[in-house]
Amino acid sequence: MKINEEVLNATAQQCKELGVVIPTFAQMNDPSLLPEPVRERLRATGLMDVDPINLFRITWKNEPMMQGGLFNGGNWIEFPSSLTGVEARIIGMVGRWFPTGAHKVGAGFGCLVPRLVTGQLIHRRKRRCGPRRGTIAGAVRLIVRCSAVRRSGFCRRR
Repeated sequence: MKINEEVLNATAQQCKELGVVIPTFAQMNDPSLLPEPVRERLRATGLMDVDPINLFRITWKNEPMMQGGLFNGGNWIEFPSSLTGVEARIIGMVGRWFPTGAHKVGAGFGCLVPRLVTGQLIHRRKRRCGPRRGTIAGAVRLIVRCSAVRRSGFCRRR
């Protein structure tokens, strides 16, 4: 993938001006890698707040707290064999403690990041198709200063 240095530098400058720090995939996978300044901001930020610091909460390992939580071993439930009637372990993920209460934001952010870090997304000018509401959508719009668009019949809320 070709890197557009001019756009990348402009995006980096914009993020710096806004105090936006974008997590690495390694940090999203292992929140113990987060630097202390990020942890401090998370302690002061609600899980549903429209704040780019919540990009660090795109993980299944959020503490079950609406305000100021950090991370735990994962939000999952194992259903006992006495309930399921089978010997196999059945595990369900809990999405409530994910920003916006849904895991789909990770997929949207995962598609945006490669364009951000290579200078392929021209901030303040491009339109994008992605989440229009919620904490991550707000944070993404804050980062790239672009408007959300929707194809007719695409991503329509029920």
